[in-house]
Amino acid sequence: VFKRKPYIGLTKEILQNSTDAPNLNLPEGTPVRVRFELIYIDRDDIPDVDRLNSVIHKCYEYYPSGDDGIKLKAIQDAADKYLAHPGKVPVLKISDYNTTGLCGVRAVKGSNWSGLVRERSATNKTSGSSGAFGVGKFAPYTFSDLRTVFYSTKTINDETAFQGKALLTTFEEDGVEKSNIGLFADTTSKKFDAVFSADDIAPVFRRDELGTDIFVL
Repeated sequence: VFKRKPYIGLTKEILQNSTDAPNLNLPEGTPVRVRFELIYIDRDDIPDVDRLNSVIHKCYEYYPSGDDGIKLKAIQDAADKYLAHPGKVPVLKISDYNTTGLCGVRAVKGSNWSGLVRERSATNKTSGSSGAFGVGKFAPYTFSDLRTVFYSTKTINDETAFQGKALLTTFEEDGVEKSNIGLFADTTSKKFDAVFSADDIAPVFRRDELGTDIFVL
């Protein structure tokens, strides 16, 4: 869906999500704003970057041939270019303003946060919202050579959350088959929760005002 018209698809889905979450506490007529920018972050600011690099290589080892092998070779080449050594990683940063942020960051399901970051197909939007099929949230991955996206939000309910997701393939490790979905999570959480303390979030990923940042590696 998104590969045919990637820029239109990404812009449309991002704007839908942001305009569905206006901050109604602001003066009437205050517009939602969305900013797209290319930034460069230190490789070492990426949480558990060595693990991500290792898993990408394991995925290619599991699918070294055929169409899957071709696709995974491109991802592995990107990992070798950006993750295997110190340096800067290009990131598409998408930020919205005058919004509520992604509320319900501690919910396992049924919230705006869980629908975008945690749940596989749900959006948890109301029937009056502009997107409600759970497909649009995958649009940013079209722009990620590393198939990895990070989400950071500060909500109107005084919540803060930071979490990443990698959409790769099945791979094998120590004789055990592993899932294709990887979450960057609080390592003390049995439910792979987001990081909720702003002090534990690298400054480049920390959201200091209401709204949401999406970082496409």
